Amino acid sequence: MLNRHLRPTIVWPLVAGTLLLPTRASSSPISFLLRIANPTATVVRLTNTSPGSAEINGLILTIGDTAYNYDLVHSAQAEVDTGATLTPTLVEGDTANGGPRTDLLRYTFTGFEGSDRFRFGIDIDIDDANTTEDFRTVLFNNGAAENATVVVTFADGPQTGILTLTLPDGTPGEAGYNFTAEGTTVPEPLSLTLVGSTLLLGAILRRHAARI
Repeated sequence: MLNRHLRPTIVWPLVAGTLLLPTRASSSPISFLLRIANPTATVVRLTNTSPGSAEINGLILTIGDTAYNYDLVHSAQAEVDTGATLTPTLVEGDTANGGPRTDLLRYTFTGFEGSDRFRFGIDIDIDDANTTEDFRTVLFNNGAAENATVVVTFADGPQTGILTLTLPDGTPGEAGYNFTAEGTTVPEPLSLTLVGSTLLLGAILRRHAARI
């Protein structure tokens, strides 16, 4: 049997002979700056550079080269204005050395307003080993392997936004690299969980294909 998706019937009200159409909220500008620095004691810092009232509510960072993984996240710290509160929640990833490993880190946030910053340290290892690796040849500049992807989601009232960036190769030997993206919000809601699941599934399939 063919399943069909039926659209609900909407009846717009009439007032004094005038058809009242729903107003569409204007989109909001959104942007971020992601800095990754310190080759083997790597620190990631995310800044909400949106000029308006949009808040960041999610972050995903994939590993890039799936011969490696994230062993742990540590030293998480919010940098906000006095009186403001930025609350991070680590959803995907681990904070113990040698604990569960992952090809994807995922944070959710509340109170991540414009000009706020959030930083955390990451430990990158070769799969199933406790090693010290240089992010500059794992997240990008990694030959035939895919580069890491960063996904940042935003909310501004009923409006939501998503910015996705595959980290480009950078000049070898730099101590740190800045990555930026910008766009606008849209009325439709977004699911960071769905985005994260899709990216993680892609990483698993690529890892499996590499081992065949």
